[in-house]
Amino acid sequence: MNKTERWMDRYKGIGYEIAKPESFPWAYYLYINLDKIEDADVGDSLWLESEKTGDGFPFYDYNTDFFQRLELHCGITFYSKSLVIARDKPENRIIKIGCDYGHIWDERSRYNEHSIEVEARNSIDILVSIIKFKE
Repeated sequence: MNKTERWMDRYKGIGYEIAKPESFPWAYYLYINLDKIEDADVGDSLWLESEKTGDGFPFYDYNTDFFQRLELHCGITFYSKSLVIARDKPENRIIKIGCDYGHIWDERSRYNEHSIEVEARNSIDILVSIIKFKE
């Protein structure tokens, strides 16, 4: 079984996760609550429709201008979505987007949770400059 170390926090109201799997490179993920976006049409546009791959897994075409503008490390390489339902609260559509550090040019670099946190927070800074979130 492979182990993964994880660091999770919030910055400017956006959740993020830094992951270091035992047998894979570093990665970071942002958790975006689409129902906290003021412009509902923007939130709807980020709730991507999936296509099924040959092995039955969902495929999301996240190669969009919006996701590229967030400057995730070498671009977005992960997208998933969840519908969170809690008693007496409205449902929340959450997307998890992320990137990894498994590129050939990353091999000679030394990363740690602090250096990756800087990049994750930079992506969040860009996100909140593009989208207005409800308080």
